[in-house]
Amino acid sequence: MILDEKEPFFRRLQDRVVFSRGSVVSGPVDVVVRYSELEPDSILGEILGTNATYASLKPVFEDRSDPLCKMESVFPNGPARLSSSQVMLRSISERGWQEKEPANEPLDIVGQFECLDLLIDKRHPDRDFELTARSTTFYLDEDVVLWRPDGLEFGSGAFTLRGEEGQEITPGFECRFTMKGQPCLVYDGSRRPSSRRTLSSILPTVLCSTTKPAAEYSDDTFLVEARALVDEVLLLASLACRRVIRWHRYVVSGLHGLWTHVRSVQQHSGLSDRLEISALPVQLYRFHEFVRLAIPKLRDFRRQDLDLELPILYIVGSHETARIDERFSCAVLCLERLVDLHARAQGLDHIVPAKVFDQIRRRLRTELEASLAAVSEDAVGRSRAEAVAHMREKLTELNRLPFWALLSALLDAYGVQWTDLYPPGLSRPTLLSTRNEFIHSSKKPSYKRLTREAHRVQALCERVIFRMLGWEDPYSPPEYARQWLVRPEDEQGDAD
Repeated sequence: MILDEKEPFFRRLQDRVVFSRGSVVSGPVDVVVRYSELEPDSILGEILGTNATYASLKPVFEDRSDPLCKMESVFPNGPARLSSSQVMLRSISERGWQEKEPANEPLDIVGQFECLDLLIDKRHPDRDFELTARSTTFYLDEDVVLWRPDGLEFGSGAFTLRGEEGQEITPGFECRFTMKGQPCLVYDGSRRPSSRRTLSSILPTVLCSTTKPAAEYSDDTFLVEARALVDEVLLLASLACRRVIRWHRYVVSGLHGLWTHVRSVQQHSGLSDRLEISALPVQLYRFHEFVRLAIPKLRDFRRQDLDLELPILYIVGSHETARIDERFSCAVLCLERLVDLHARAQGLDHIVPAKVFDQIRRRLRTELEASLAAVSEDAVGRSRAEAVAHMREKLTELNRLPFWALLSALLDAYGVQWTDLYPPGLSRPTLLSTRNEFIHSSKKPSYKRLTREAHRVQALCERVIFRMLGWEDPYSPPEYARQWLVRPEDEQGDAD
């Protein structure tokens, strides 16, 4: 059994559940699920049973109506009900008896599965608790490094965590709960033949606690609002320290007991661990100030259908990879997303109104057909009808502004300059020609050129995003990097 071994900081839970996919539902089966309390990059499970269990699971396994299936406990009042809306059934198998199964057929591992998320519900509807404050603790998926020699304060990449009272994080608007970043001790017993000892590990957490009574503020509403705000804070923390920070589980302490949500998270590469703390765009001691300014802006943009989450994840991803081509690609994706969001918001997604362009396009189609009619098909290299059809499809792009015009409008709107990232004398940034060559052709720029341009695109993206979020002075790039970028090189700007 793959989940038999006792490993430190792993939890092993059992329940009887049903699996379902589409309209197909299995019978009740016994499962064992295991996850890590420190950094669950996978949540694994085994199904115990007999050949009859296999027969019950087979229709669910073979159904292809959805790539994922669901798992629900069959015990409505069980001590630790398990459920998941995102289950991948990895394999199922039967024992393969050559004769009729014996009445006392022993249990075996019938299947293996993986959960992308797992809910552990220890609530007791028949038993209420007297709580002055309800809380939700979010555990983060990164190591904590000792920040001060006396051990009273810890760093979690983007913000500090004080060991005693925690450090409050305020979002810049009135909230019905408090939020604190603080370290948490997690204990586990190690039982081996040679020793039995208690292990402990320090995890960074974000603790949300209610300030309103349950009659005015329900557990469900509190959880929704707390999770949304924590996700926003961690998104900003990821931007500030240039690596993705996520929570991998949270524990809700409410009126009816405990509710734990565990999810599988991909660990970061560790590349950004080698970055100098002083070179980050927001200094650690100013992170809380940044949050107070940025979260209201982040929400304002989202209400305008201008969500900055994806551009932020792109730019953070560019810092987390060691491959220079991936770094440049992620940074360009971020820049193009920012340009598109600004163009859509400012009505810059076309040159002339659609009605005017429709008239122009009809005239151009007529001219195309007349011009191609005067050329032999041998000279065209394909049938005239096919050539006309292909050119018609390209006509719509004539009403799109050039990328440089859109990028200039974005930079001007937020007062971001690009000239200090290049040697003097350029009329346009060479990232335009590098982008076209690398993204839109099979050519590949030199490693040196790609490295320099990646740094420039990253700096431009960070400057724009921080300005959009109300932060006027992003430290990007560091001065030593900027001096390297402005050294004269054989770089020529091309028109877009």
